[in-house]
Amino acid sequence: MKRMKQFPYIIICVVLLAAVAAGCKSPQSTSQATKRIERPVAKEVSDATLQTEALLIEAKMQQEAGNFEQAMAGYRQIVKRDNGCAAAHYELAVMLLETGASDSALYHSQLAATLVPENIWYKLLLVDIYEQRYNRKAVASTWESIVATQPDHKEYYLQLANAYLQIGDADHAIDALNRMEKRWGMSEEVTLQKQKIWKSAGKPQNAIRELEKLAKSMPEDTRYSAMVAESYMQQKDYKSAKPYYDKIAQQHPDDEYIHISLANYYKLTGAPQQAIKELSTGFRNSGLSCIDKIQILTSFYTNEEFYDTYAPATFDLVDTIVRYCDDSSSYALFYADILMRRDRSEEALPWIRLYLRSDSSQYEAWEALLICEWSADDSALEYDATLVKTLFPFHTLPYYLLAVKAHNRKDYDTVITLMERCQKMGFRNGYLESDCYEILGSAYYETGQVEKAWKCFDRCLQLQPDQIYVLNNYAYYLSEQPDVTPEQLAKAEQMSRKTIEKEPDNATFLDTYAWILHKMHRDREALSYMKRAIEKDTQQSETLQKHYQVILSNQ
Repeated sequence: MKRMKQFPYIIICVVLLAAVAAGCKSPQSTSQATKRIERPVAKEVSDATLQTEALLIEAKMQQEAGNFEQAMAGYRQIVKRDNGCAAAHYELAVMLLETGASDSALYHSQLAATLVPENIWYKLLLVDIYEQRYNRKAVASTWESIVATQPDHKEYYLQLANAYLQIGDADHAIDALNRMEKRWGMSEEVTLQKQKIWKSAGKPQNAIRELEKLAKSMPEDTRYSAMVAESYMQQKDYKSAKPYYDKIAQQHPDDEYIHISLANYYKLTGAPQQAIKELSTGFRNSGLSCIDKIQILTSFYTNEEFYDTYAPATFDLVDTIVRYCDDSSSYALFYADILMRRDRSEEALPWIRLYLRSDSSQYEAWEALLICEWSADDSALEYDATLVKTLFPFHTLPYYLLAVKAHNRKDYDTVITLMERCQKMGFRNGYLESDCYEILGSAYYETGQVEKAWKCFDRCLQLQPDQIYVLNNYAYYLSEQPDVTPEQLAKAEQMSRKTIEKEPDNATFLDTYAWILHKMHRDREALSYMKRAIEKDTQQSETLQKHYQVILSNQ
């Protein structure tokens, strides 16, 4: 049983060494072979050669068993006996390289490759050693010799080209690929590699010519024409790119991507309307998802171009996308934003609600919903604002909108409760702060808390000094106080004057200013403003008529 276990292992070693032993040539064995060249029988092998082969087998067995010191000693003994044994030099080089002794590995590897130049494995090892030693020129030279001995391996030509690139020799790299192309014909792999080399060498025109050759050799594959066109576009040679785009569009008019490429061409060549037309054509194709189309559109234009310069056309393109797509929930919020920007809040509402059905975690979506409901005077506003206030208790907008609704019902206590809560929370980046102080001041005034009201109005005007409605109301409220002081009347007159300077034909503002002048006992001045107020009053306000009669009676 013991012998049977060892038998397969010995056989494997012998088989492995059959080719290796053939690399050992002693002068004696060569002489013996020469003498018996006429004989048809097997050649005699010298004792020295047999001994060398036996040593090779033994060294290889030790190497395979992991006994590296014994194996290396065996190989050294062989090369000492027969320095022409390429196999021993090769194995020594492999083992020395593993130990980091690259100088010695290089020596033995070079000997092996010189002794048996047709052995590809010896040269491949030599390449590995040169690469580890960063001897790029030697790597390229070795690959040249490999290609010379193994001309039918495509991979070796690619390796040779890469080796030349490592030393910055683009011309020889291209030459290696040209040889490959000559032997096997034009291919995408080789052409793209040559294009890459020319581009890295700073010769973009040469790179484009390589692509053009490929496109002409395979005209049915429009990918190559697209590559040529894109290369010309990168070089800003738009005129040369156009025929290739036209060719693709002629062959595949329903290809959405060619229309997007043409849109880019027209945009860069100063034809924005034609660019929009091509985008519209491409977006009518169902091959792209709605999200893909929106991403293409928003990346095609800058924010300024999309939302300002070309806004009517870009918004129409979004309409086109929506019309030809089914996956509506994925772009609902984006489309709602476009509708809101076009003052179409009522149309935006169902899209926002559609989005919220799939994702209700984003406050921004809820805020958009409330703004649209407010603009559209939607009956669901109070319900939704109450819900949002519960879900997101630290955001101002739902409190403010509920306060406005309460103020319209003259529920001033609710207004005060909601707005005082906002005061305590604080206003992020001043959002709605002025508006909240305005409505809170009004509620304080209506509940008789005038000192608090004045503070709110002062804060509101500190934040936004040109709030003409606040200026008007504050001025009028001051003038109506029974214990109003001359200083307060002067303040009221200054505020009211600002409003009529801004809107000289506003009947309400004219009435307020005239009434303050009356309170200051300046009825002659007041009458002229009051007459103008009456002329501009299309509502036939009872308050204006009353003020007019009072001022007129004091003349």
